Amino acid sequence: MEPMVCARAMGHSRSMRSNPTRLTIHLTIAAAFVVVAAGCGDGDTSASDGAESSYCDAAREWSIHELEPLDDADPAAFRAYWEDFVAFEKAAADTAPEEVADDWDLKIEAEVPMNAVLDKYDYDTTAIMQSGTPDEQAAFEPPPEARAAQDRILVYESAVCGAMQPLAADVSYSGEEPGRYCELVAVQDERAAEALASGDPADVEAMFDELAGSSADLIDAAPAVIKDDVKELAVWATGRQRDAAERYGYDLRTAIREGTPKDRADIQHSAEEIREQFARVLAYEQQICYG
Repeated sequence: MEPMVCARAMGHSRSMRSNPTRLTIHLTIAAAFVVVAAGCGDGDTSASDGAESSYCDAAREWSIHELEPLDDADPAAFRAYWEDFVAFEKAAADTAPEEVADDWDLKIEAEVPMNAVLDKYDYDTTAIMQSGTPDEQAAFEPPPEARAAQDRILVYESAVCGAMQPLAADVSYSGEEPGRYCELVAVQDERAAEALASGDPADVEAMFDELAGSSADLIDAAPAVIKDDVKELAVWATGRQRDAAERYGYDLRTAIREGTPKDRADIQHSAEEIREQFARVLAYEQQICYG
């Protein structure tokens, strides 16, 4: 069973785009229900008054929480994280809008076996991977209906709440091979991960400068199947995304907590004008660069 990557974190530029938000918490196995499944479109939900709700407030706060580093090999640290996550889930289910209320019920019910295994092994995820029975390890593989429910929740939280970026597009890039583009993406992601985890506005601003400076190389290296999308994302990053970040002094946590729906959408790539391009590039990077 391979490590998985926790997926609710808010996004900015490249680092939040793949596998699925690969700057935050590397959960050994227990992210099965938190992870964004590859191969899902971001749906037709659009921002509305629902953005200013207790549900969306909680979703945005959790996305910020996900930026905090976690040593998932430390059972005590992982237990504390998971307890926070379960508390978030309860609050979300209690306040869920009609569009996703049933999905939350299904998701939480499907997690019951996983929680039992975590408790049995005292949140030692390494021990579960090494010593867990096949049935115990299977508890971390959600059934298709639970994955679909999770996807619908995440689509809502991206499009309406502005809590996260869009999901990967439902498109296959079979036959593509990693190359220079993936190498550049990995470098940019590592740099952006540092800036976003620190939360230091000066570091975030410097990251914008660095990403803008390397965008020409990235576009040049982009494979033909996503080159046009990569170009549009580069323009977005130096235009509407950066403008929105600048309005909040490059404090992205404040932007997600207190920003207008439009500013959140511009930062998160969930605006209608860019989300399809973002979703296609995310799908490529998940499948080819980090697959």
